[in-house]
Amino acid sequence: MKEIILVGSVGLSGTKAIIEKKYNEIREKYPERVIRTAISDVSCGEDISGLFLSEKTVYAKQLGEGGFFAGLWYMSKEINAGFTVDMRRVPIIQEAVEICEMFGVNPYILESGGAWLAVSEAAKDQSEIFEGKSVNMAVIGRLETSNDKKLLCGERVRFLDRPAPDELRKIL
Repeated sequence: MKEIILVGSVGLSGTKAIIEKKYNEIREKYPERVIRTAISDVSCGEDISGLFLSEKTVYAKQLGEGGFFAGLWYMSKEINAGFTVDMRRVPIIQEAVEICEMFGVNPYILESGGAWLAVSEAAKDQSEIFEGKSVNMAVIGRLETSNDKKLLCGERVRFLDRPAPDELRKIL
């Protein structure tokens, strides 16, 4: 089975850009500790493609503009497969969510440079490699034979739409 892997956390490079632009407003509402935590995991920005098991990885790309949802959409198109993703498994930092909410921004549609989306036939082996390098990785879903792009949140099922403009445009 081909599983979908997310390395890093979604929305962090966009959250960092929001903080840089709106620091004073954010500082009025949140302590410095929250601000630091919101951007603490942007470190996966370097090229980590060498950590993917090449013979078992059918797709691996760094997320960017349009964020996590755009990355899923383009992954699906590039490898010509649908997917099911459990949104409860998607790594996201709560402090980043709070800063995004402050400005009415959806962190899943926010620039996510530093996070990687991959599809692998060996997610368990891949997990061990990333753990050994102290890199955050989560198996968030699987590919499907249909072209459906399903997002699960508990019992609710939603289908992914075409990518929307990056939420960062609302701020900058």
